[in-house]
Amino acid sequence: MMFNGWIYFCGTVALFIGFIVAVAYYYNPKRRSKVEEAKFRMMEDDDQAAPEKDAKKEQRKDK
Repeated sequence: MMFNGWIYFCGTVALFIGFIVAVAYYYNPKRRSKVEEAKFRMMEDDDQAAPEKDAKKEQRKDK
């Protein structure tokens, strides 16, 4: 293999190892609650916004 071939090979291996490390870090059981928290945060925003809208509608009715 020529020098350029070794550079591409080493770069590919480095990217693959980085990908494996990132996946292992993300799916570590210690971080499960933090990862799952983001999924449920989207739903909480909708639940909190609904009472505010209802309160605004009631204020308009009172006027």
